[in-house]
Amino acid sequence: MKRGFISGSSPIADLHMDVLYAHTPESFVKGSSRHQTDLPRMLTSGVRLAVFSLFASPRSGNRSTWLEEIRNQIEKFKRIVTLSDGKVALIRDPANVRQNIEKGILSVMLEIEGLHPVGYSLYDVELLIDEGVSVVTVCWNNSNRFATSAVDAASGEDRGLSPLGRELVRILDERRIIIDCSHASDATFFDILDISDKPPVLSHSGVRHFRNIPRNASDEVLSAIESTGSVIGINLCPSFLSRRARKHITVQTVVEQILYLSERFSPDILALGSDLEGIRYLPSDMKGVEDIPLIFERLSGKMSEEAVSGVAFDNFFRFFTSVRE
Repeated sequence: MKRGFISGSSPIADLHMDVLYAHTPESFVKGSSRHQTDLPRMLTSGVRLAVFSLFASPRSGNRSTWLEEIRNQIEKFKRIVTLSDGKVALIRDPANVRQNIEKGILSVMLEIEGLHPVGYSLYDVELLIDEGVSVVTVCWNNSNRFATSAVDAASGEDRGLSPLGRELVRILDERRIIIDCSHASDATFFDILDISDKPPVLSHSGVRHFRNIPRNASDEVLSAIESTGSVIGINLCPSFLSRRARKHITVQTVVEQILYLSERFSPDILALGSDLEGIRYLPSDMKGVEDIPLIFERLSGKMSEEAVSGVAFDNFFRFFTSVRE
């Protein structure tokens, strides 16, 4: 079977890829077998909407160097657009996504992954939005001035959002920005849910029912996602999916978890947030983005065609549209 659009019709959306952290513009556009992604393979596999993260590791450097790294990645993305000869486009408006699909263009949303590079500065957050950021992941594994991370909450007090974080949410709502709680604590998630105009998403997370680690979503969070019309992008990192050895973690593992979540909650909450280029390993029978369609091929016949298309693209696109309305 030729991999690509599901049942010959549905595109694929991926809610989280670390392309800009891992690639040079040239390696991404021309193709690179050393990487988990590149533009030729994404287009061939049917990925038509992707969220590219802007990330600076807090493990070294300082706020100045972190912010410089973020700006360098924005420039790297602009270079990708130029080199792609019209095959990659920055998007902020859902209407443009549909147009790009018809033209075979990859639509990219930019996400700032963790707000440690901006320190206390809401002004810098707004500048990044002006540069094209449309998704804000409020924290990475480290807590910051705005929010408590899941990792820190597991080893200490879960303070949730700070007062400055509440002001951040107000600004993000005004700017119609998607708020992502993938790395955030449960209290941070529920604090945002309480005060935001739109619910937060989990762009690249797993599920604690299968692997009980802080980065994965609890049943309480998943129930809130279901009741508010939000989504979770399933992370393909084997250590998020299971405690078993990687050789036993396969595409079928991902399929079985999607089917469980569809029954336990709703198929409407499900999307893909692969975390490609941000994780070292994939399920043992996957090499890269070219194998993502296998997930949806194996879901076909086990879910309705509408539900499969929802997981592949429609659920996140519906949510994106609702935030931008």
